[in-house]
Amino acid sequence: MGVGVGDCFDQDDPASVSASVVEVVDCSEPHEFEVFHVEELPQGDFPGEAEVSAAAVEACEGENFESFVGVEYPSSEIYSWSLVPQASDWEESGYREIVCYLSIPVEALSGTLEGAGR
Repeated sequence: MGVGVGDCFDQDDPASVSASVVEVVDCSEPHEFEVFHVEELPQGDFPGEAEVSAAAVEACEGENFESFVGVEYPSSEIYSWSLVPQASDWEESGYREIVCYLSIPVEALSGTLEGAGR
């Protein structure tokens, strides 16, 4: 099961796993990461790692970030990350989601960062 907007999770190295296997935790409890945007990539052949990475930057560091957090990404103290489909996910399971999530280095989150403005 994948994650959705508003889900929170902890993971030692979230970039090393697929979004389809991240374990969601209660956002009211201390956590490391919060999902703020999920974007489905178009059907077809796997576009390549470079194109998927570029799509993730656009989805996670642009207007979706600003709309959720309340400030532009370059001026925010909140970091944006993404989980992206790998070629194997794409081909084996049809998984095509970019999952954008937030964290603040060395600070446990509690609740949501929506509208944080920082």
